Amino acid sequence: MPLLGYGDPGIAVTISKYGVISGLVCNWVLTDWQKPNFDQIVGSQVALDALEKGFVVKRMGKRELDGNMESEEYEEFELEVSPGSVLLFPSESAIGVDDLKAMNFEVKKLIVLDGTWDKAKRLYKENPWFKLLPHLMLDLDKISLYSEIHSSSEYIDDDPPFSPKRQKPQNPRTQQNPPVPSSNTNKLPLKSDLPFDFKYSYSENNPAVEPIGFREPKRFSPFGPGRLDRKWTGTTALAPKEVDRVRFEEERNRVLGDPLTEEEIAELVERYRHSDCARQINLGKWGVTHNMLDDLHNHWKRAEAVRIKCLGVPTLDMDNVCFHLEEKSGGKIIYRNINILLLYRGRNYDPKDRPVIPLMLWRPYAPIYPKVVKNVADGLTFEETKEMRNRGLHSPPLMKLTRNGVYVNVVAKVREAFKTEEVVRLDCSHVGTNDCKKIGVKLRDLVPCVPILFKDEQIILWRGKEQAMDSDPLIDPTNP
Repeated sequence: MPLLGYGDPGIAVTISKYGVISGLVCNWVLTDWQKPNFDQIVGSQVALDALEKGFVVKRMGKRELDGNMESEEYEEFELEVSPGSVLLFPSESAIGVDDLKAMNFEVKKLIVLDGTWDKAKRLYKENPWFKLLPHLMLDLDKISLYSEIHSSSEYIDDDPPFSPKRQKPQNPRTQQNPPVPSSNTNKLPLKSDLPFDFKYSYSENNPAVEPIGFREPKRFSPFGPGRLDRKWTGTTALAPKEVDRVRFEEERNRVLGDPLTEEEIAELVERYRHSDCARQINLGKWGVTHNMLDDLHNHWKRAEAVRIKCLGVPTLDMDNVCFHLEEKSGGKIIYRNINILLLYRGRNYDPKDRPVIPLMLWRPYAPIYPKVVKNVADGLTFEETKEMRNRGLHSPPLMKLTRNGVYVNVVAKVREAFKTEEVVRLDCSHVGTNDCKKIGVKLRDLVPCVPILFKDEQIILWRGKEQAMDSDPLIDPTNP
């Protein structure tokens, strides 16, 4: 790292892999230095005075020559660190902005390590010349969302705090009359009169199965800190007990109004059922999500109905999808054809009276649930379970599923196959591992059946003891 303005380098450092210093030479080193390092340089006032004039960083690498065992040295990059450069990094020797002002230090260049904390620490370690720069830290009253939060008794907040955004001051000459606040403009925290618990996905979440663990603390609410008056439990924002569910149903019936006639339904279907409809929402593997409710009301501002195209795992149970769409949005399904739905808003729908739907700012991490496949299936021994798995893997596949496909007929085909077969295999080679397991879980409850193996994106289903007795005409289940 030569000093700027000098012919000979003030510092010549050889840095090997992982930031290990293999050689360091200084032309102004004191005589009592045996093996100089960066810590000694920083502790020397003579060195600091010389470094204030700036320096140049050169990183050298080695590469092998073609066809030879020899290697040559080449320059990877050259970086000029001008006077007045400061490193933004919270080290032990870092000082605040006020301290820099008190020292009359003029910051001309701010060096920031862009990356996660782990990557920034690794960059700092592999580039020890950073120690030659003054270190700056930010004096913040609040903890950042990405800071390391220690679990202590002093921590009371339920959510990581955010810094409020500063409003840009308006010019008095151009300032107009203040806008009239709408019904959706609410002060924080938002209060919603919807009588159900808020979840990320309503149709793909089984409330009967309790998680056994969480991948993130429960205090990290996906609605943001202080933005919702409901407590986040890790999977659900619980509805307040004082919500009047009877009044909600009465209001919903009032908005729907009188049932549509056949002519009115036919007109709406012809207008919105086609694929080129501008009022369409795609429903994917997460099913009926919370933020989708807000999208529905946004479409209902200008359209009487919304076309919903369903793909992926939720199409295994379209009845469940229709139920949650009607219950959570307050609309009415007026058309259903395979995976295409039309959701009607109601005769007396008024966009100004739409419910308050706080949006989720991010998708929360899925909690940890118990294993779906047991080592030994219920009702079988270990050897029988092993034999069933081998038989299923070597049997021809009943169906071959595609990624984000339409699975409306899968349940019926599996039920039909179980009338003659004891084990069924579904080929999910192009579906994906996560969706493959979700399909197995849904089939377990819908058919019903017992998933005994997920391997190489293949689903092996066993019909179970009870279905085996029901399907065998020689066995009378009523006669013990």
